[in-house]
Formats: sequence, structure tokens, C-alpha cells
Amino acid sequence: MKKLLTKDQAEKKIAHTTPPPPRVNRRSPHPQESGSVIVGVMVALVFIGIVTAAMVKATGGQSTASRNYGSTLLMSSTANSGIIATETFFRNNTAETDADGRKMITDMINAVFLENDTQYINFGGNLTPGHKFELSKNPEQFFSSKIVDVITQDGRFFARVEVNSGRNPAGRDLQKATAFFEVENLEIEDGGGEWVKNAFYVGEDMAELTFNSSVRFEGNVTLARSTQQTDIFVNNSAAKVEFAKAGEHGDAFFQGGIHFNNPQVSFETKAYFNSHFEMQTAGSWPEPNLVFQDDVGFRGNFWSRGHSDSRGLVDVAGNVWIGGRFDNKGNTGTITSAMRSVGTDKTFHYTDDLRMVGPNCVNVNGRCTFHNMEWWRHIGPGAETESQRNIGPTGFANMPNPLPSMDSTTILSGLGMRHLESRKEPNLVLDVGAKKFFSLSELMRREGGDMINGDAIENFIKMARGDAAFDQYFHPNRRDPTSHFLIDMDTRIGWSGGSFNEKVVFNVEKEDLNANGNFYSSGANASTMIYVSGKDVRLTGFGPHEGDFRGLVYVHQEAKGGDGHTFHWPKEGTIHGAVLFNGGNRLTWRPGAKTTIRQDGDITAAFSNMLRIHGTDDFVGGGGGEGNGLTIKTGEVVNLRQIGVYFH
Repeated sequence: MKKLLTKDQAEKKIAHTTPPPPRVNRRSPHPQESGSVIVGVMVALVFIGIVTAAMVKATGGQSTASRNYGSTLLMSSTANSGIIATETFFRNNTAETDADGRKMITDMINAVFLENDTQYINFGGNLTPGHKFELSKNPEQFFSSKIVDVITQDGRFFARVEVNSGRNPAGRDLQKATAFFEVENLEIEDGGGEWVKNAFYVGEDMAELTFNSSVRFEGNVTLARSTQQTDIFVNNSAAKVEFAKAGEHGDAFFQGGIHFNNPQVSFETKAYFNSHFEMQTAGSWPEPNLVFQDDVGFRGNFWSRGHSDSRGLVDVAGNVWIGGRFDNKGNTGTITSAMRSVGTDKTFHYTDDLRMVGPNCVNVNGRCTFHNMEWWRHIGPGAETESQRNIGPTGFANMPNPLPSMDSTTILSGLGMRHLESRKEPNLVLDVGAKKFFSLSELMRREGGDMINGDAIENFIKMARGDAAFDQYFHPNRRDPTSHFLIDMDTRIGWSGGSFNEKVVFNVEKEDLNANGNFYSSGANASTMIYVSGKDVRLTGFGPHEGDFRGLVYVHQEAKGGDGHTFHWPKEGTIHGAVLFNGGNRLTWRPGAKTTIRQDGDITAAFSNMLRIHGTDDFVGGGGGEGNGLTIKTGEVVNLRQIGVYFH
């Protein structure tokens, strides 16, 4: 019988084409040994289920092969050498200084992980994929190694590797070994950073916002309706509207005219009004009515009216910039507006147009020659009568001389806020490449009945993740735990609440999404995008029966929404992510509990690989449409930690 190579001899032979392998420590390097082994065994069992049939077939073939015991030992030793060579190949080609090697290994792993494309390892020379590498000529020892599967579980990554041994490069396999590894020092690459600019955004078509329940916006808010269009009318007589910060994000920008019909408005953040601001039934003098708790700027007129046409008082805690007058948008109203400073050492910046007594004012026979009006009509400090002094700005510590004019750049610079163009949310297209949307009507057929809840959808998605038949319905890849299941809202259904902790995208194009306040609540790991693309479809009563929503609500620029969209939250809850109405003409909050919309860029970043900027090939946040692959952690090498080996 020919002499078998020892393990040391095999390693020396492998060293001619790969660096010497490290000592293999079969014990877990992790302190949480028991938990690590349990997970590893579970993963191995999953793999075993996949290959059991193949193992039986191979074993049966071996039982009929006329090989003696010595040959069996020789081929087993060769296969074991192939396993050691595979471990060494990954480690020695992923040094931090080896950019080419790291790219090669990353490409191989992602080909298996994303495309389920088996990858043969080339240990040297122009080795044909599938052909075996020469370990020894005498005795004849050849082996091949291929990565068959890469999966992830609980943030960890596992690989199945098949090693075949034989007596010549292209001959039949005489011994197969299936090795299971935990692949250490991998992570899912960032598919795109924060891209959303606002917690709440409405485009130029939005004409009316009605709040029949209280709403709190935490983060940036932009209303982009232009100054050439009619005012946005905010009907908030039955509720309070609050504007606040979410971390570093938080200010409010109104491009066109805005009309509040109730003083229950609170700006805890900076605010800018590019056109005119009007508020009905503001607090009557001298009742306190703190609307602006931070700096505020008005490029146009400011007008507030109290009850029964009395003076409308608005308190301000910050600095003020105003380029217009204390009057309605047409300069035709009775001057009843009062703005009182309740801050410390605050400044009121204004222009000559405000009609306060200034250095250019000259009294000739009871008329102001500069403002061309009766002298007694001046307002604010310096006015003739107490009643006129209580109109306009009062209580400000600093009132510098007026400017001739005040443009948006001057005001925004003073506020430290951005112009509209850098605040606009781009028009976006839902682009999932070759992937398809699973029919909601088919899902309902499988579930039975005409009602659905979050638990049923979650269970269906979990089932689909384990079935290759559903590959085409996951973006970017079913095997990626961050991937989203794609559902086409092709039928009207009833919602019955429940909870949801999976990842899904609803394309609302054919039918309304009528939740009636019974949408599901989101768990800590949930991710949901509601993408409204149908021209006349609507969100009706959107909101969970209780709890929060994690994700993105996006209304396409061409989706007008018919009679308007409605939100309904029966119990107090929060939208974590963003609500972006690039389209839509009317949005109403039905009577219910308070809703908070909190800007969260980490949550909306999950959709960066499927939202393409309209008219371009660019995806938001720098993401790519192909999705997120795996990458090697900076400063680390890829280590294959063996879980188990099966010879068959």
C-alpha cells in the first residue's frame, strides 16, 4: 500500500501555493461558548437538511465502489487537507494591506450570498473550475473546494463548503467532505446613508391640511406650495399642532402663504415663512399666547386677529425678522396684530415698510411724509397713543434702525436655515429592477377571508424567506435579512390590526389602502414602506389600531389622491421615519388621538436601494439598486471557524 501523506506533509505541499495554514483551534474563541455552539449546531442542522439527499446518494455510490480501506483513508486525508487549505486561503487573502485579495474574497462570498452562485476556489495556476488541485503525485492526491452556500442568522454569517478528493485533476470524486463554518468578521455593507430631509414634507399641490386631532412634528418640516398658488389653509380648530426637534433635525419652512384658523400652534423650533402668515382668533390682548418659542422670520406680512376682531396677540421667545407689514396679505385689513417678546435680550429686525416711527419719518401737518399716511397710524414704539403702541412689536430689548428691504437670504442667514431647494424631497420612483410584486389578492386567497392583520403578513413573509420559490418577490435578495417583501395592493381588504416585525413594501397603485385606523403596529425591527403611486388612489384612515409605525409613507408626485388622504390614530402613537407627500392635494387627520411624526434617517435609509430619483439613474442616499452585499470589517481578516465536518 502506498504511503499516506501526514498532515504536516500535506500542509507543506499546500504551502507551495498558499502561505502556511494557522493552527486550527476547534474550540470556540468566544466567551459565550455554549450559546455560540447552540447557534452553530442549529445552523449546521439547517445545512444538513439541505444536503441529506445528496449525502445518501453519494454514500450509496461509495458502497458499491471497489476501493480498499487504504484508498479510503488516503482520500479522506486528502479531503481534510482541502478543508485546511480553504481555511488558510480565506485568512491569507484578506489581510488589510491586500486590497486585491479582499476584493476577490468579497466578490466570491457575495456571488454565493446574493446570487446563489457556487464558487470554486483556485488554489494556484490556471485551474479549471471544478478540476482538482494537485496535493501529491505519489501517492496521487488531488482535491477541489467550492463554497456552496452562505447564510446569515441573528447577525452572524455561516458557510457550507464542499471538498472533493480524487486521484487526478478531472477524474471522478472518490471522497466528499461537507464542512460547516461560521464566517467571522463579515458585515452587511451600507447600501446608502441618510437621505430623507424632512419628517413631514408636502409638495406644491397640497392645498389644505385639516387637523381634527393633535399632531406633533419632530424634525424638519417643509411645505413647498409656491407663493403663486392659493394659501395652504390649516384647519386646526379641534386640535393642537406642534413643531419640535428630533435630535439635530428640527425647523419649519413654509414657502407659500399659510393660514391658521386657530392659535393652538406651537413652534418649539425655528420657523420661516417665505410669504405671509395669518392666524385667526389669536389670543386677545393681554392674554398670553406663546406661539414661537425660538427665532422666527417672515418675508411677507404678519397678521393675527383676536376674538371679535380684537387685537390678536402672539408671543415670541426668540429673535424676529420681518420683511413685510403687520397686515393681511393684500394690505387691506384693519391693523389688529400684536407681537410681544417674552424672551430675554431679543432683537426685532424690520424694514421701512413696517410703518413704525423711524429715522426717515417726518411729521408735516399730522402726516408722515415717508409712509404717506396720518402720523397717528404709526404702530409700535414711538406711536402717539397707547392703543397704537400695543399694536405691532412690543417688549423687544433691541430694535435697530429699519432696513430698506429684507430678502429671503438675509432672513434665512439670520435664522441659520436652508433655502427651499436644499429642503425639497426629490420626486422618487420605486425601482426594484427585475424583482416582482406579490399579489395581495393571492396572499388573501392563501390566508382565507377578506381581513388581514400584521401577524398574518409577518408569518407569510417568514415562510417565504425560507422558500426559493419566492426569490423574485424579495428586494434585493431573499437571503439578505434586511430585504423587503414586495406586495402589490391589487384588491381592497379590511385590516384588523395585529403587530408586525418584518420588512415589507406596499405598492398602492390599483386600489385604496383603507386601514380605517386598524393598520398593524410595528415592532422594534419592523420596516414598512407605503408607496402611493396610483393617480386617484388614496390612503384612507391610515394609522395603526394602537402603537407605532416604523417606516416611510411616500406619495408619488402624480398621485393626486381624489378627494384627499386621511390619517386616523385611535390611540396615541408615533410614525418613526418620515411622511412625504410629493403628490396629493388634501390631507386630513380624523378625530382621534395625538400623532407624532418623528424624523429617523436610519429607518428611511433601508429604502435607499429601491427609490430612484425621477429622471436619473441615481438612487437616494448613494444607494445602489442591486442591494446590500457583504463586506469585510475594516482591519480584520476573514476567519472560517469550523462547526463540523461530514465525510460521505
